[in-house]
Amino acid sequence: MAADNENRKWAVRAQWCRWQADAIERTLTPRLEYASKCIAAISVEFLRDMARKSSEGAAH
Repeated sequence: MAADNENRKWAVRAQWCRWQADAIERTLTPRLEYASKCIAAISVEFLRDMARKSSEGAAH
Protein backbone atom coordinates (compact mmCIF):
# COMPACT_ATOMS: atom_id res chain seq x y z
CA MET A 1 0.00 0.00 0.00
CA ALA A 2 2.77 2.45 0.89
CA ALA A 3 4.62 1.57 -2.32
CA ASP A 4 1.47 2.29 -4.35
CA ASN A 5 1.13 5.70 -2.70
CA GLU A 6 4.79 6.45 -3.39
CA ASN A 7 4.44 5.44 -7.05
CA ARG A 8 1.32 7.55 -7.39
CA LYS A 9 3.13 10.56 -5.91
CA TRP A 10 5.93 10.23 -8.47
CA ALA A 11 3.45 9.77 -11.33
CA VAL A 12 1.49 12.87 -10.29
CA ARG A 13 4.71 14.88 -10.02
CA ALA A 14 5.80 13.74 -13.49
CA GLN A 15 2.43 14.68 -15.00
CA TRP A 16 2.46 18.10 -13.32
CA CYS A 17 5.96 18.80 -14.70
CA ARG A 18 4.83 17.80 -18.20
CA TRP A 19 1.77 20.06 -17.99
CA GLN A 20 3.86 23.01 -16.83
CA ALA A 21 6.44 22.50 -19.57
CA ASP A 22 3.70 22.19 -22.21
CA ALA A 23 2.03 25.40 -21.00
CA ILE A 24 5.30 27.33 -21.08
CA GLU A 25 6.16 26.03 -24.55
CA ARG A 26 2.74 27.03 -25.92
CA THR A 27 3.25 30.63 -24.83
CA LEU A 28 6.90 30.85 -25.87
CA THR A 29 7.16 29.14 -29.22
CA PRO A 30 7.14 32.37 -31.28
CA ARG A 31 9.68 34.02 -28.99
CA LEU A 32 12.09 31.09 -28.93
CA GLU A 33 13.13 31.99 -32.48
CA TYR A 34 14.66 35.21 -31.20
CA ALA A 35 16.05 34.14 -27.85
CA SER A 36 18.83 31.60 -27.87
CA LYS A 37 18.32 30.59 -24.24
CA CYS A 38 15.73 32.61 -22.33
CA ILE A 39 14.82 31.72 -18.75
CA ALA A 40 11.52 30.23 -19.86
CA ALA A 41 13.27 27.87 -22.28
CA ILE A 42 15.56 26.81 -19.45
CA SER A 43 12.46 26.25 -17.29
CA VAL A 44 10.97 23.98 -19.95
CA GLU A 45 14.16 21.91 -20.04
CA PHE A 46 14.17 21.69 -16.24
CA LEU A 47 10.53 20.61 -16.05
CA ARG A 48 10.98 17.99 -18.78
CA ASP A 49 14.00 16.62 -16.91
CA MET A 50 12.04 16.55 -13.64
CA ALA A 51 9.17 14.74 -15.37
CA ARG A 52 11.61 12.14 -16.70
CA LYS A 53 13.21 11.68 -13.28
CA SER A 54 9.82 11.49 -11.59
CA SER A 55 8.68 8.86 -14.07
CA GLU A 56 11.83 6.88 -13.31
CA GLY A 57 11.09 7.22 -9.59
CA ALA A 58 7.60 5.82 -10.10
CA ALA A 59 9.01 2.86 -11.99
CA HIS A 60 11.23 1.79 -9.09
